[in-house]
Amino acid sequence: MYILPFYTAIQFYPELKNIKIKIKHKKINSTMAARPTLFSLLFKKPINRKYLIIINKKTHKLNIPSVADYTFNAQVGLFGHEFAHLSYYLKNRNKKIM
Repeated sequence: MYILPFYTAIQFYPELKNIKIKIKHKKINSTMAARPTLFSLLFKKPINRKYLIIINKKTHKLNIPSVADYTFNAQVGLFGHEFAHLSYYLKNRNKKIM
């Protein structure tokens, strides 16, 4: 569903080329969020961590736009923003992230 915007945005982050990134859909209080998985944050070096991008499931109770509500370019921007977070996590030690 978001394959093209994902791969378009990640081209701007070559440091994330071999990083494991999983996408999940959950109810959250923003459109998207990014973070390392808890286990990998605690026990792995930054280069070996697994990372998670959470995409909000659209609900009628929350007035938060879904990724699908945005144009292609905006979707690329959303993923790019989350990749910037992952790039930051990749460059920092566990203590600094916590």
